[in-house]
Amino acid sequence: MMIILFSFRYILRTNRATILLRVFFLLLLFCYLYWEFSCYVDDLIELLRYVSKFIYPYSILIVLYVFRKKLNTDTLLHYVLAYGLICAVSILLSDLLGFSADSYGEDYGYGVKGLFNAGNDIGLSLILCNCVSAYYIGNGGDTKYILFNVILLITSLRIGSVAGMIGAVSVVLFLIMQPFFVRNKYSKNFYRYRHLLLWAGIPLIVYSVYLIMNTDAYTLEKFNIERLMSGGARAVLAEAFYAVSSDFTVADGLFGIGPNELFVRIAHYLGLYGTERALEVDHLESIGSFGFILGGLLLLYPIFYWLRCINYYVKERDSLSFWMAISFSLFVFHGIFAGHAFTSIVAMTVLVAFIFVADKMYYKIDRER
Repeated sequence: MMIILFSFRYILRTNRATILLRVFFLLLLFCYLYWEFSCYVDDLIELLRYVSKFIYPYSILIVLYVFRKKLNTDTLLHYVLAYGLICAVSILLSDLLGFSADSYGEDYGYGVKGLFNAGNDIGLSLILCNCVSAYYIGNGGDTKYILFNVILLITSLRIGSVAGMIGAVSVVLFLIMQPFFVRNKYSKNFYRYRHLLLWAGIPLIVYSVYLIMNTDAYTLEKFNIERLMSGGARAVLAEAFYAVSSDFTVADGLFGIGPNELFVRIAHYLGLYGTERALEVDHLESIGSFGFILGGLLLLYPIFYWLRCINYYVKERDSLSFWMAISFSLFVFHGIFAGHAFTSIVAMTVLVAFIFVADKMYYKIDRER
């Protein structure tokens, strides 16, 4: 809340984040008036809690832009890495000491999430932070970054989500393949760690996942190939959305029906009467809640920077643009197939730091080569 209030001091300044928030509030007002006129369910407190998922990260982005001349890319990336390490160590310690919460409850298989509420959210955040450690391993190869990479990798796997495991392994694979994509003078430490991952790390990860799947029926079911190809648990929720949205009017499509109304309808379709059920498919949840205008804006803003990083990597072929492109790619695909990305306050907090880095990189503002 303090960050939001602090950022509002600068809301009248003109930069990408302030313009985005001004447009967001204006469109949200139009959406809310439409929901009121249509008599849709609109618990104002719940609505404020939901929209804070978007306001908080972009408030941080406003603060970053305000101090952009004093804040260089290297310093910000180290802050992101420190954030990830604090989260990872807290999860591992709470697991070691026996008071960590299970990712899926006591009756639903492997995985812990420490004291965090959402395992998918924190899992994606750790994957994004691990991209930073991978960047520094390829850009100098200091031993401490290798240690950071291992800690973040182990924690991502320990959380136990399918998306988290696939994302963690993806970071390892891209780190191994980096010399094929980025022209750089790599250190001996980089090649030693690369060989260690290739000949010991990957086989150990595969064997560990195999053991987990063979001792845990719930995890085995989650990794079922047919289930993964069909979209897993999210396929049922997506089906519910398509059924519910088939009754949308043109105005509903433009302005949405509000998150409360959407979640009530989804729960009703699934036979969960008298309650709400979040959609957990980010693009569908955003469009259903806020419509194509505001929901599209919230989705397209990170996607714009994703494409910008890819474009910059194609031109420059440097390490930073490579890992920024990987980070945004993992974020976007996580949001599409597992949710908890575009609508996650935890993951978006990390991503806005990458948006800031992408802007400095693209415009070469205080960029360090």
